[in-house]
Amino acid sequence: MNNPSAARASITIEQLITEAEATLRADPSQVETVIRQLAELDPQAFPAGRAASLIFGGNARVMAGEYAAARPLLEEGLALSTRLEELGLAVRACNGLGAVHVMTGEFGQALDLHMQGLSLARSLNREAQSRSGLLSRTLMSIGSLYYALHDHEQALAYHSEALQEAERGQGRTFMPRLNMATNQASLGHLENALKLRRELLAEARQSGSTVEEAFVLSDLADNLLQLGQFTEAREVALSALSLTKALGLQLEHGQMLRVLGLLEAAGGRPELARPLLEQALALGERMPSTPLQLAAHRDLSGVLESAGDLAGALRHARAHHALERRDLLLIAERRTQMAGTQLKVELLRRQAEEQDRQNAALEAVNQQLRETQERLLYAATHDDLTGLVVRAALEEAIADDLLLAPDRLRALLMIDIDHFKQVNDSFGHHVGDAFLQEIARRLRAAACPTDDVARRGGDEFTVYLRNVDSPAEAMHRAELLLRAIARPMTLEGHSLLVTTSIGMAVYPHDGTDVVTLEKHADIALYRAKEKRNQVCRFESVTGDTDSD
Repeated sequence: MNNPSAARASITIEQLITEAEATLRADPSQVETVIRQLAELDPQAFPAGRAASLIFGGNARVMAGEYAAARPLLEEGLALSTRLEELGLAVRACNGLGAVHVMTGEFGQALDLHMQGLSLARSLNREAQSRSGLLSRTLMSIGSLYYALHDHEQALAYHSEALQEAERGQGRTFMPRLNMATNQASLGHLENALKLRRELLAEARQSGSTVEEAFVLSDLADNLLQLGQFTEAREVALSALSLTKALGLQLEHGQMLRVLGLLEAAGGRPELARPLLEQALALGERMPSTPLQLAAHRDLSGVLESAGDLAGALRHARAHHALERRDLLLIAERRTQMAGTQLKVELLRRQAEEQDRQNAALEAVNQQLRETQERLLYAATHDDLTGLVVRAALEEAIADDLLLAPDRLRALLMIDIDHFKQVNDSFGHHVGDAFLQEIARRLRAAACPTDDVARRGGDEFTVYLRNVDSPAEAMHRAELLLRAIARPMTLEGHSLLVTTSIGMAVYPHDGTDVVTLEKHADIALYRAKEKRNQVCRFESVTGDTDSD
């Protein structure tokens, strides 16, 4: 986070938070510095600075497994951010508090908080959702809650929705994909999970996010262990063990102690496996983490049995059984706790779906209206036959152009096709129409991209040269148009010779408004038609033409 203590008028607290999160992904050791910087923000410029500091501090403690310390920080941060109507901060506080309640077994309250966060995240505009990724994060949190309750189907549904949301908002998809890999592994699709985790590890290292690297390494080591790829599993687990310890990720550190213990047991070294598994168990009890304790008791029972310590094996087997029984009862109780909340969840989901349908219908109506307006505007400003703009639209464009840059030279050309009536009379109106379309195409091709080409009606056209250096240049460009039109033309087997006349008025010499320029260009056209196949510029009453 770059100089957050200085009040920058162009930056919001949400942008500062996004910067801070990016900083911590790259270097988690900066967490206390970031928390302090947020706390020191000027309260006049950033009233939500204290709320941000509290929420960051609380979520940092959740990450470290210090749930009791995290709760009061997040509760105060949620109250303060809600009062200040800082929705992004409130969502982060809800997610953090929800995680605390999950770890302390209060699943009903956890789901309430996550649904509160989901409602707040949905109320953010699409740009804010995409930039912060908060909607995706909240969906992930709900999925993880169901995963903790062994409801893998619901977990997968929420994690899939989180991934879709991240992809739709073009945000970061790393954590949703990491959760999807966990879902795949839990469903027995270990090879698919392994492939995805390898991809994620490469991404984490490329982005420089050590926290994300630690998460993937710990999952990858367990994945390799389950697939029997022991050599690589050991290398990955040792890397993860060191990194999780440095980052203070207690749960992941305990998981790596357990993986290394199982690898020693698989290698026939129970004497080395036992202390590693006992360390994992102690860490699980200290946090506390029931999943880690369950796994460590089960693994210790197996290791001690293979080493001939049947009493020790029985002791851990009984501890595992008692803990598992208690855990199953708690899961049943927690699912009961969540029943009422789940009814609210379903209602909220239906309301959200109905709102989405209404929004989609409204957007469809708005899109249809925009398309109709565009079609009507085009029809009102363009000629049906040639696709060129009509006289009124060109006059409006010229008036706007003269107003915006009154000092620039321009030229208005009036063009009349000689003997066009004879084409219609001799070959029919369908050939006449094709003739006019070809004239329009030639004019567009010969004019500069900045010039305007219009059909005045019948066989008359107008070209507005928006930028010329001199009247002489305008005359030269008009002659180029004359030659472009005059090329022989073959239509439906008929060879046609084309002659035309062009009258020109130069701004500001021959007029300073649309009406005067058109009038004087028309007078010049009348003279050109008398001479045929020529360009004539308007002459004043004295008979002279203005020139540079």
